[in-house]
Amino acid sequence: TVSYDTDGLAELGYKAVERETKRSALTIDYTMPGNWQLTSITAYNTTWNINGYDNDLGVRGVRNLTVGYTEREDWSQEIRFVSPRDRKLRGLFGAYYYDVKDEPGYNVVTTNNAPNRGQRNYFDTNDEVENTAIFGMIEYDFTDKLTVSAEARYQEDKVVDSAETDGANTDVTPPRTTLSKTFTAFLPRFTARYAITDEMN
Repeated sequence: TVSYDTDGLAELGYKAVERETKRSALTIDYTMPGNWQLTSITAYNTTWNINGYDNDLGVRGVRNLTVGYTEREDWSQEIRFVSPRDRKLRGLFGAYYYDVKDEPGYNVVTTNNAPNRGQRNYFDTNDEVENTAIFGMIEYDFTDKLTVSAEARYQEDKVVDSAETDGANTDVTPPRTTLSKTFTAFLPRFTARYAITDEMN
């Protein structure tokens, strides 16, 4: 008695989901003087989506559709310094940065009898999330069986959200009412590990 109106989407030239994702990453490991290890991890990704929705799953032939295009890009960078693992006192510290942004998109006019049915109305957006963090760990072997470690991570998340407004089919309308808030967190962890046997902690 209900159906997803794929025919209506096809009439407009769209499918329920079209998506393309490109991912790239670069990892560099470098041994420094004193056998410290430097690791750099860089990543860059882009994704675009065209989503077609049947809003009511109603009787086939009754059009109640939404079609929209969104595009997003993100990149991240992490740097870690790790001490030699063959010492009683060991540690690591590093920093991390991540940023994801929504790019301009469009919505499609899907109203049945609209003269501009199928037209793309473009919009811009300020939506973004930015994460910055520093972290570290110290580990010490008190005996051959007992190891104690202390770890901590401090991070800030800046979240930006905006209200998008459809523009004309040739113009990109800037976003309105942009809201922003920064969240912080301190995440400590303490661990004691005891070797009951060589195979079990």
